[in-house]
Amino acid sequence: MEKFFAYFLIIVSFVYTGACLSIAFVDLPFVKTIQSFQEGLPVFADLLVRMGKLMAPQLVVLFLGILYFSISNFRAEGSWSSYVPLLLILSVLAITLLVHIPINKVVISGTISAENWKDSLYRWDLWHWIRTGISFLLSISIFKYYKVFA
Repeated sequence: MEKFFAYFLIIVSFVYTGACLSIAFVDLPFVKTIQSFQEGLPVFADLLVRMGKLMAPQLVVLFLGILYFSISNFRAEGSWSSYVPLLLILSVLAITLLVHIPINKVVISGTISAENWKDSLYRWDLWHWIRTGISFLLSISIFKYYKVFA
């Protein structure tokens, strides 16, 4: 049963990374081409709502699964490297909670000003690329550090 959950975790990890890549390569470049604040804001807000509904449950599953496997592998092997995936998911969560969610709230509520619109979009984009890179490393680290795949 543990092997099943490990494979489920890796699938969720790759789905999350795929969603990040889709946003980075398709959605955000499109949103950045919209020059008008009045037109761009609703498009970006809709993207944030839709992707938030898709990605938030994945983050919860990833965090709980990675926490379980990190502790389980550390107890079995005694190796601190079992915690690498946990550190990576905590990094993803930190970016999400400290950078993306505050921007998401003002964009979705429509309280962001036209002057701050482009700056917030580019800041969100920069941190999204960082989060995407970390999520890619996270997927690889699950294979590498959890012995259930050995």
